[in-house]
Parts: sequence; C-alpha cells; structure tokens
Amino acid sequence: MFFISLLLCAETGTLQAYAGDVFKSGSAIATSITGWYVAVETGKNENGDLSVAILTEVIQPLTVSVLIASSQDGNTCAGSPVTFTASVINGGTNPSFQWKINGVNAGENSVVFASSTLKNGDKISCTVTSNLPLVSNPIANSNVIIASIGSFVIPHISIAASPGNSICVNTPVTFTAKVVDAAAAPFYQWKLNGNYTGTNSDTFTSNSIADGDVVSCDLTNLSCNMTTLSRSNNITMTVSEGVMPAISITASETNVCKGVSVSFSATSQHAGNSPSYQWKINGTVAGNNQTYSSANLSDKDVVQCLLLPEQTGCAGTAG
Repeated sequence: MFFISLLLCAETGTLQAYAGDVFKSGSAIATSITGWYVAVETGKNENGDLSVAILTEVIQPLTVSVLIASSQDGNTCAGSPVTFTASVINGGTNPSFQWKINGVNAGENSVVFASSTLKNGDKISCTVTSNLPLVSNPIANSNVIIASIGSFVIPHISIAASPGNSICVNTPVTFTAKVVDAAAAPFYQWKLNGNYTGTNSDTFTSNSIADGDVVSCDLTNLSCNMTTLSRSNNITMTVSEGVMPAISITASETNVCKGVSVSFSATSQHAGNSPSYQWKINGTVAGNNQTYSSANLSDKDVVQCLLLPEQTGCAGTAG
C-alpha cells in the first residue's frame, strides 16, 4: 500500500472520522469544528482502490494578531511626520498590510506607515492578511491609535514689579513673569540692564535696584518640537534717595509765671503734605496737633514734639 501525506481542511458537520479509519475514494470527512484541520494520508488499498487513512483527528489552527505602535511621544505639531510600525504574530513569510486612517485605506503594503498630514483625533489602524497555513482566519485587525496633533504657538510673556517701579533706595522689589501659551517647563532668563541675572524662575527679587535700572525677562519655550524665544516688556525703575525730615518747635513764652498758658508751634521739613505730630511733656504724650497749649506747666518741664511724616516718599521719622 502506497500513501501520500496531506493536510485537508475539515468541513462543517459532525465528526465522522477517527485516527486509523480507512475510507474509499470520494468518501466525505466531516467535522463540527469549523476551520480546524485533519492530518491524513492517501493511497491505494489491496484492491487498488484509493483510500484515506486519518492519522490525526484534528489540528488546532493558529491565530493571527497584529499590534501597531507610534513614534509619537506626546503632542506633535501639524505637518510633522509620524511613523507607525506593525508587529505581527503568525503572519507567515509574506503577510499583506492595509493601513487605515479613520477606516479609510491609506499607505502602502508595508510593515511601516508614515504620514505628515494627520489631524488631531485621527484614528490609525492596520489590517493584516496572513499567508501562513493552518490559520483559522488569515485576517486580523490591529489596535487603534488616536493621533495627538497640536498647532505651533509662540508664547507671550509679561512682567510686573511689586511694590512698583518707583521705590526708595534699598527697598526689595519682586518681579513676576506671567506667561500665556507656554509649554510645561519653559526656561526663564532675567536681565538687568541687558545683563543676565537671577535664576530659572518665574520670579526675580533684588534689594539693590538703582535709579534707571531696566529689568526684563526672556522666555525659551519648546512647542511642537520647536524652540522659540519670547521677550517681555521692559520695566524702568525709579529709585529715590532717603530724605531725613526735620522739625523745630517754638514757644510763645519761655519764662512765665505758674498758671500762665504757653503755646507751642511745630515747623517741619520733608514731611509730606499731611504729617502727624505727637507732643510730649517730660516723655508723656500730651497732644497730636501741629500746635500745643498748656497752662499747667511746671518749672523745668521738658516739652518735645515727634514728627511722623506722610509715608508717600522715602522720608523717615524725626523728633
């Protein structure tokens, strides 16, 4: 008896054949396991008839699968190329690839697909057809990748000074940057009169600002894989020197009899438009007007006046 080894795809039905069974030519071999395979040998029996001997009942089919990955890392700018690569299991020696964008065929029959015309939200997938024998279904669909495509934006930076751009000498000033449309970690470069100063921070503080100093800030930003440089507004500082206020007092009389009323008047300089006054008799507070009168003074009493200037400039306290 001469036999030839074959692999025959089983038909749908009830399994009729078992290992070792012999069938004449034309006999049907049926199985209820759709897409599975039976391993058989064919040849002639003693009477010369063509027979089939089943060596194995069924052979479990292989499963085809495909997974795609993207070169995109985060947000990609419009017009920038994005590459997708397919990884196939049980694809055979020469599988075919059909790439799709939003379900529409795109690209070529290749394991790699690249596009620079993707829009934000586009859905990329791939269908693979295997040429490997013994597969239940030679066609497999991949996972879906949603493209994240951004637009190129140049950020805007502005700075402000606190307590303001008009200060007294040696007053600490904090400059704060406000940024719009910047990436997650922009780089700040503060400048004082065009020279680099400060650190990579959205604030800069100094208590040595001089009159006429100009403060600004440059912002380096990575947007859509592109580096941009934005410059802030300039703040020109006005710094005033401290001026010591002065006060003098006069009395209507300095040599009087007990019980006689004496009037005192204060005259101030560099105290602003609305200074405050504090009169004291022997160190005890006695009044708070620019003038003071008393008929209760005693011999050797000491009369003083403390000047509290209006806090609008860089004046101090005099007394």
